[in-house]
Amino acid sequence: MKTTLAFLVLALPLFTAAQTPDSMVVVQQVDSLLRSLRPLIEQQKLEEALATVAIAEQKTVAAFGKNHPAYAICLAYRGKIAQKKEQFKAAEAWYLEAMALQEKRFGRVSPQFVISLSTLSTIYLAMGEYGKAEPLIQETLSIREKLVGKQHPDYARTLGTLGSLNFQKGHFGQAELSYLDALSIFEKTLGKKHPEYVLVLANLASTYIIMGNYTHAEQFLLEVKEIYATVYGKQHPLYVKAALNLAAVYAQMGDAGQAELLNLEVQAIYNQGLSKASGEYALVLNNLAAIYLDRVELDKVEPLVVEAESVCAKVFGDQHPEYAWALKNIGLFYSAKGDYAAAERYYLQAHRINKMVLENDHPSCALTADLLAHLYLATKRFPEASHYFLESAAIQRLNIERAAGYSSEPEMNRYLQKFQQNTAEFYAFAQAHPTAETAGEAFDDALFYKGFLLNTSIQIRNRANADTATTRLFETLRGYRLRLSGQYSLPLAGRDSNLMADLETRVNWLEKELARTVVGYSEALRQGHWQEVKAALKPGEAAIEFIQYPGYNAQGKPTGSMQYAALVLRPEEKAPRFVALFEEQDLTSLLQGVSGGNYRKINRLYAAGAQGQKTLNELIWSKITPHLSGIHTVYGALSGLLHRINLGAIPLNAKQTFADRYQWVVLGSTRQLAVASAIKTYNREALLVGGVHYAENDAAIAAANQPFQGTRGRTNPEQAPFEIDSLARDDSWAFLPATVAEVLNLQRILQSARFQVTLDTGYAATEEAVKFCGNMVGRLSPRIVHFATHGYFFPDPKNSWTPAQAGKEPVFKVSKNPLLRSGLLFAGAQQIWRSNLPPAGREDGVLTAQEISLLDLSGTELAVLSACETGLGDIDGNEGVYGLQRAFKIAGAKYLIISLWKVNDQATAEFMTRFYGQWMQKGLDIPRAFQNAQQYMQTKYPGDAYHSAGFVLVQ
Repeated sequence: MKTTLAFLVLALPLFTAAQTPDSMVVVQQVDSLLRSLRPLIEQQKLEEALATVAIAEQKTVAAFGKNHPAYAICLAYRGKIAQKKEQFKAAEAWYLEAMALQEKRFGRVSPQFVISLSTLSTIYLAMGEYGKAEPLIQETLSIREKLVGKQHPDYARTLGTLGSLNFQKGHFGQAELSYLDALSIFEKTLGKKHPEYVLVLANLASTYIIMGNYTHAEQFLLEVKEIYATVYGKQHPLYVKAALNLAAVYAQMGDAGQAELLNLEVQAIYNQGLSKASGEYALVLNNLAAIYLDRVELDKVEPLVVEAESVCAKVFGDQHPEYAWALKNIGLFYSAKGDYAAAERYYLQAHRINKMVLENDHPSCALTADLLAHLYLATKRFPEASHYFLESAAIQRLNIERAAGYSSEPEMNRYLQKFQQNTAEFYAFAQAHPTAETAGEAFDDALFYKGFLLNTSIQIRNRANADTATTRLFETLRGYRLRLSGQYSLPLAGRDSNLMADLETRVNWLEKELARTVVGYSEALRQGHWQEVKAALKPGEAAIEFIQYPGYNAQGKPTGSMQYAALVLRPEEKAPRFVALFEEQDLTSLLQGVSGGNYRKINRLYAAGAQGQKTLNELIWSKITPHLSGIHTVYGALSGLLHRINLGAIPLNAKQTFADRYQWVVLGSTRQLAVASAIKTYNREALLVGGVHYAENDAAIAAANQPFQGTRGRTNPEQAPFEIDSLARDDSWAFLPATVAEVLNLQRILQSARFQVTLDTGYAATEEAVKFCGNMVGRLSPRIVHFATHGYFFPDPKNSWTPAQAGKEPVFKVSKNPLLRSGLLFAGAQQIWRSNLPPAGREDGVLTAQEISLLDLSGTELAVLSACETGLGDIDGNEGVYGLQRAFKIAGAKYLIISLWKVNDQATAEFMTRFYGQWMQKGLDIPRAFQNAQQYMQTKYPGDAYHSAGFVLVQ
């Protein structure tokens, strides 16, 4: 996407010493001529401006010779006119000559020299010679800081140019920073209606287009377009630029109709007399061609792309990125016609220019590489396709890593979505044409993309304490998130929309600021390579990355199905193995009716054989276990609907499950094996919560919360009057008697292991108590947090509720945010569930995943969610499950025990007692103690997966 640049020439005093009367007359004449030039140039009257320069130059040389400052200004204006005509080589020559005179007369640190230096840098930008432009821009900044300071419009202009440089280099985060800084200075010094402010705003909007922030881009460009129409009229180049960029926004948003209308409007403006020897005219031709190409109206495409190539060649030359873009579009036209030989020629030429002129990791290089990959795939030249797929994937990962260093989480989420299709296409290619190289790249992609946003959140949190400044920033961010979370938890009618908008803006800015300033963050984002995972594996161990991706046929066309595969890595093999598994519809049919706690269907799902349908083993392990010969430990990272299954509980035969044969360890990503974890210090404290009273009793809850002035409140469950809680609608929360026995047994086990146990039950099991343990300043959170209570998860409500219905339901059921639609229940939670109104003076008793993510559980080794469906949540592509699991990981817990369905209270108590006994009394590590407990339950309840397989351990 092209971006507009601010090019300014200021009239300067011509003389500093006394002049004779005759010379003063010449000075006045030349000065008058030069002052008339700026409006002529702004009005695009370039030939008249050139004639005026010639007169001024003639008078200056006749009176003073060619070593005079006035002659240098004439040369600079010749350069400016050539620049406006996009005759950049000529413009460069004029400015170099002018600068030599100015440096000799005034020195480099002078207003005269720095104006020419600045303008020359913009000429190099237009020529695509970024290596020449960058040092000039940096020197201009340095000089202007010395001459006028950092709060002057001149300094802001240079910041704008620096933003344009970074934009064109593909460094969009740095571009955004420069533009924002320039806007801040212009707003203070010139005002928000000044043309220079508006110009930078337009450039910032262009940056947001590339970053996927279309809402802000549209908002800014509508404002810019309206101002330009009012101030300059619709025939002005600046209006044209704004209209074209707004068209690009609509194209990216999928509104081809609006994009076409704007491009046709601009085309009409050029047909009415605006010079067609311009990059913007080529851009409108290419834009219209793209729209018609998408509609397969090829008869309209060819004349547009041919003319665009001709214009770019004349304006930019045949070694410029804009010319490469035009060639790429011609290649797309021939590819759509099926003329792959012609398309290949144009793609290769465009790719060569991009790699020669741009940095090798520029997004344009990834684009042309990807087009070549698809062309070779279509023509069955698979080695060439593999080469370009690999090149494109590597560039994309570099750009994503770079973007993560300056973006907020929502911005990164939007940016990552731009690459989902490319990644899926490569996975499909790797499946169809498995080689050591493609399998290795597929494993690297899985390491990179899986849980990328989760990893960035964790890394920022872990490293925010590197210095006082970032610690303060993080705590401020956390405070804003807490306030925002409180607003989200309110019913729709009770929210303060203005406050929420303000808090969202502040959160977004602070997230970006932390990403830019946290020490070691960039290195921490390094996602690793499969070779590093392989090196971390011991003999007898294997790592599996499960992946899901839309299917594509041999011609690279989508099939409409969702594919699953496994990438199996062993330490002694040269590369991972790509193992195709199943289509998602096969698994979906097996999972029908299993949600909730359907005893019979769960047991049927995990049976060794099922009539009339494939088993889980046939879909998954039967295809993977042939590659696990000699393996005793398997580390796996799940994807998609596999998060809904206990893979370890899948029977391999009538007598043995997968976890019986192998030590099965579930990871968020197998990169956890390669990236050394920071050594944590754990205390010997445990928080146990069970036997919760969910009914309303404000007095009892208020009394329980009194001790938080400095000590923890505790209740002895054996002395508490446990009545049956009242019920409020179908989804109200009844008292769970078995959780009392569960936490009492665990208390005895942990105390015998010399743990200091805090036991919260009845009305003392408050949301405040949990938040207190996760917010203890200067103290580690408990090593163990165990919640034996109700949990909840509600699916995405977008197709389930009308606005009127949603207004009557608890926000926890109807929110768009999946981290509000999952959580844990504590004392008094029935009130808000019954009335949809929060209680006065206390928390509502609903601890959402959003709130959990804001706790500090970095001292917690194990979080046990002994509740129903705590492993569920919205499944979001590579990011996995948005729910309690994600929240506890962000909060800092190392291990999680979560449930997949509505577990039986009695069986849960048995399982937990066995697990803690094996861990604390037998000395097994957490994974082995967990596996031992599951095997114990399988033995006690043979063939009954409902009782034995409901819990999953995640590291």
